[in-house]
Amino acid sequence: MKHRRKPRRVWVGPLGWVFLIVIFGYLWLDRAEAEFDRFTPPPGVHDLQTFLSWRPQPPGVYGVVANGEKFLLVESIIPDTMHASGPAAYVFDTNGSLVDWEIKTGEGLPFDTNWYTLPQVPVPLESASEWLKAP
Repeated sequence: MKHRRKPRRVWVGPLGWVFLIVIFGYLWLDRAEAEFDRFTPPPGVHDLQTFLSWRPQPPGVYGVVANGEKFLLVESIIPDTMHASGPAAYVFDTNGSLVDWEIKTGEGLPFDTNWYTLPQVPVPLESASEWLKAP
């Protein structure tokens, strides 16, 4: 009768686990960076018109008034891997220029204090430019 060899168990060991954790951490950070880039306005997106070419159907458009000036707060979707509490948001002034933006709203960052503490008026996307220009 032949002896069968027992399968040898491979032991990863503590250094193997550290290596695996480092690799998975790197992959997660790489994906988070790609997500960040996905919501960062690319070069050439500097006003409402070019923004809407880049993000044609934003789910939320709101008018806000800060220090007597009108602004448009445009929300995008919530980034998947960023673990954000709220959507990415972009702010435009009366000239339609992009003046502020944040990828992770709802985190208590200065963006939230500056824009989300103000009363918001829903504005239909089709009349966003007119809302900014109206007195």
